[in-house]
Amino acid sequence: MNPSDLSNVDLESFLKETPPIFFTCGAILTFVFWGVFWAVFAVIFRRNLAAIPERHRLMRTSSLWWLVVFPVTIVFFFFVVSRISNSWKSFFSELGDTSVGGCGKKAGMASAILGAISNLLNVQAFLGGGLALTGVFQLLATVLGFAGFVALVVYVILINDLKLKSQDSKSGSNPTTGIA
Repeated sequence: MNPSDLSNVDLESFLKETPPIFFTCGAILTFVFWGVFWAVFAVIFRRNLAAIPERHRLMRTSSLWWLVVFPVTIVFFFFVVSRISNSWKSFFSELGDTSVGGCGKKAGMASAILGAISNLLNVQAFLGGGLALTGVFQLLATVLGFAGFVALVVYVILINDLKLKSQDSKSGSNPTTGIA
């Protein structure tokens, strides 16, 4: 098929001719990928949150599993980022360490915002609105989703550094310089 033939594709007839099992399998695989993706990050966040003394934790480690549930994740991730970052902030404030800044909250919130917008744009693709508009929204959703993933990785790195820094402070070294 040559690229100029794509403009002649009748979406309605394509959807009618495609067996429903393809759409069902696609949806199932999408939800499985989503669940596995967020389960990995739930484990990472759980381990990080568990490193914070209980009196500073602003959420239970068990509640992180709500990230695996598709529609819940989009909103719940804002709470997770805020509470993990604020928990670290509370811990380091008690130690008198102000060098930690916002504890990665800006990177985490950027990831949550970009992810939410990307997901909303993907929903629009299913609602329709014309091929050109849907194509633009899909491209924008992909770019924002990738940017959100990069911000998520940065957030994980930042909170992991806080975890390492807290272990250094517990072992007796200076938390701001790493020197005992």
